[in-house]
Amino acid sequence: MKRLSVIAVALVCILALLPAYSCGGKSEAGAPQPRQVKPTRGPIAKTVAASGGVTSNLDVEIKCKASGTVTSLPFDIGDSVVEGELIVMLDPSDEERNMELARINLYESQARRDRAEENLENSERDLATAREQARISLDASQARSDQAQANYDHVVELFDKGFASQDEKDQAYTALQTAKADLEGARVRFRELDDQEAALDLLRHDVNLAGAEVQASEISLETANQRLDDTRVYAPMNGYVTARFVQAGQIISSGISATSGGTAVMKLSDLSRLFILARVDESNIGQVGIGQRVTINVDAFPQEKFSGEVVRMARAGENVSNVVTFEVRIEVTSDNKSFLMPEMTADVEIVIAENMDALQVPSGAVTVSDGKSTVNVLGADGQPVPREVVTGIDNGESVEIVSGLSETDIVLVSNNGQASQWRQPSNERHGPPPGMIGIH
Repeated sequence: MKRLSVIAVALVCILALLPAYSCGGKSEAGAPQPRQVKPTRGPIAKTVAASGGVTSNLDVEIKCKASGTVTSLPFDIGDSVVEGELIVMLDPSDEERNMELARINLYESQARRDRAEENLENSERDLATAREQARISLDASQARSDQAQANYDHVVELFDKGFASQDEKDQAYTALQTAKADLEGARVRFRELDDQEAALDLLRHDVNLAGAEVQASEISLETANQRLDDTRVYAPMNGYVTARFVQAGQIISSGISATSGGTAVMKLSDLSRLFILARVDESNIGQVGIGQRVTINVDAFPQEKFSGEVVRMARAGENVSNVVTFEVRIEVTSDNKSFLMPEMTADVEIVIAENMDALQVPSGAVTVSDGKSTVNVLGADGQPVPREVVTGIDNGESVEIVSGLSETDIVLVSNNGQASQWRQPSNERHGPPPGMIGIH
């Protein structure tokens, strides 16, 4: 009897505990009870996550136009330089000798030109004198010929009348022929001056050639002077030395004459503007646009927050192992950008949608069915009342409520996780909505 009494007491205790266990935070169906929350107002944003590297505004690889031995490299890696400062100097000895030789060649060319011009001037003066003398001689011969012709005509007239002898007529004729011969000789001598004029053209050609030689020598001297100047390289911009490839005493080749493209001396980087080159997956690139705000994080400065802006998007993607990504150029705009250095790895979040004063509820409070969004609101009788709402931004944790709720409503949030808004009948939807992968 005593044993039976003990068993009966134990059964009574077990039966007493069963109701308490069945009500311990679970419904009759064993499901967790929903949480009761009020909609909150505050900022909400939807972002696209990507990673990339820090890059400078401009990188310039410095090469020398001249070849030779490096004698001076005033700046080392990490030093800042100002546009116009001397950054590389080569041994100028060879170029100085070349310039002196070019100067001598110029003097010789100028001397040949001066001599040719003097010869031309003398020949032109002599020709002018000879032409004047020939003209005077021709005029005199013409006058004598005209006089002899008139005298002969007069003698012939007298001879015909019987007042002049045959001898007088013959003498007049001889004098006329002599005068004509002198006139023709004068004309020949005058025409010969045209040949001398042709010779002057040759002298003028020599002067032009000498002038061209002078111009060529002047260009050679300018080239030699430029090559001498090329032994000194000055900074083309303000920036920092981010790489140095040679040391003092090293022989380098010209960047314009060597088939290899010449020797790179150093690299200057303009860090006045910094950019992030991020790779965005093709599933998300359609939501990215110029001017969107970006938050940036780097491992080197985990406590620092950087901000930026999308300034450029690639029009063609890059396929690597069947994964297509697009390059997005992001300019760092925050005041603390001086912390960043080229080649740092950066994680970025591109804000594709945001509202700084949004009424929002947890994602688990919203369910979607047949394209309509619904939340359960606590009714006056303590029972859930479905209410259709218009949603906005959804970042996976919270959902913006555009209309349908007020801050005084009490919303029931499912404890089954935040995927409830996507829970549909098995024949309507499986998994998260398209485009949500990689979006936060």
